Amino acid sequence: MTQRDGFARYLEISGSRDAQDLFVAEFGASALQDLRRRWSGAIVGIEVTRVKVETELGPSDRATNDSLSYCFPTKPGYLYTFRFREDGLWRWSGFVRSEHSPPLPDASDWPVFVHRMVSLGATEDECRQLLGEPFTSTGWWPVERLEYALGGIEFRHGIAES
Repeated sequence: MTQRDGFARYLEISGSRDAQDLFVAEFGASALQDLRRRWSGAIVGIEVTRVKVETELGPSDRATNDSLSYCFPTKPGYLYTFRFREDGLWRWSGFVRSEHSPPLPDASDWPVFVHRMVSLGATEDECRQLLGEPFTSTGWWPVERLEYALGGIEFRHGIAES
């Protein structure tokens, strides 16, 4: 298994008890512990740099001055993106769309809006582009919740979840 594949599998199990249970059923509890031991805190956290990410995962599939993006086979249609502050330290990481966003739903009926965002696999970036900045953001990698006047919406690795 390559470093990228290992990290992609780690992402799938992070923050999801169901995904962890499926992984254990297929690969065993020791494989789960190995993934956790290898990747927990390795390239996500306030002291992580661009160089550290590239050392661990290799050259990115896309890059800008402040980000590195990787394509993982576990999430077709998305790129796992690391964003860095001006001082070069990690600021955020999560999935973003690799192509154009689908039409997003109207937010006037909040429960329907959240359901449709989850169904679309909408990203945190798409939500912020549609609704602006939230009043508050709670949680921390991999699960964050954005709170708006109409209600909250939860994201795991930057993708809407219910």
